[in-house]
Amino acid sequence: MFQNTLCAVLWTSILIMGLTACGSGSVQVSSSGAQLTGISITPADPAIATNSSQPFTAIGIYSDNTTQDLTNAVTWSSSDTTVATIIEPALSSAKTNNGKAYAYGKKAGTTTITATSGSTSGSTTLTVTSATLVSLTVTPANPSVAKGSTQQFAATGTFSDSTTQDLTAQVTWNSSNTGVATISTSGLATGIAAGTVTITATSGGISGTATLAVTAVTTTGSATLSWAAPATNTDGTALTDLAGYKVYYGTSSGNYTTVVNIGNVLSYTVNNLASGHTYYFAVTAYDSTGLESGYSAEASKTL
Repeated sequence: MFQNTLCAVLWTSILIMGLTACGSGSVQVSSSGAQLTGISITPADPAIATNSSQPFTAIGIYSDNTTQDLTNAVTWSSSDTTVATIIEPALSSAKTNNGKAYAYGKKAGTTTITATSGSTSGSTTLTVTSATLVSLTVTPANPSVAKGSTQQFAATGTFSDSTTQDLTAQVTWNSSNTGVATISTSGLATGIAAGTVTITATSGGISGTATLAVTAVTTTGSATLSWAAPATNTDGTALTDLAGYKVYYGTSSGNYTTVVNIGNVLSYTVNNLASGHTYYFAVTAYDSTGLESGYSAEASKTL
């Protein structure tokens, strides 16, 4: 009597947490209360070469027809560990940080990869071939990123049987100049300084390369000009037909490469000026006939 009461108490307590603990076996329960009825492993029935790996995911199928990624919750196994072993995500190194389980081909043959949760399981067949890696292709081939930005690279292996496989997580990544760009074990490059660097992916004696250009971050600034309206012409007579102003500017004193007709206003902001330069400004006035005055006194600003 005491044992039955204890079981009932445990059943109620654990069911609230989403699992059942009494009876013939545990049952995975979703947050909505639906029970796990099946597990689907993807990809289905893949083939890999020896000394390469295959990532797997496990998708749980529930009694209410919903699905959930259980890759990190199931127990993974290989029926023949002499053909391929499988490493669960929780035990994976930095190279399998995408939350997938990885099977590693050891010799030619077939093995059954199984994902189990309580009394429910799913399986697929993994074929390991004797094909050997003959080349590596790194993509994108010639990307460009700004300093401080990142670029993800992928490595695709071509094997002696003409098959291809994504080897991004298996190759060793290297940057020819870590002062320009670094690269992680998963192939993510980070721009450090302006320049060009060669990104290399290596597996055994096979390698592939790509060129990464890192550009400097261009910051911009602005300059605001203001002035008083003229009251007389140069001959001292009253100015009666002032129509507007033009702003001239450039990066060399007295040599203005840009002109903007701003109309009849007494201030103007010049935007999108590249940093690292000194800009020089002058203003002219023009009348209703288009007759334009000489330059005002020059103003300058260093950004």
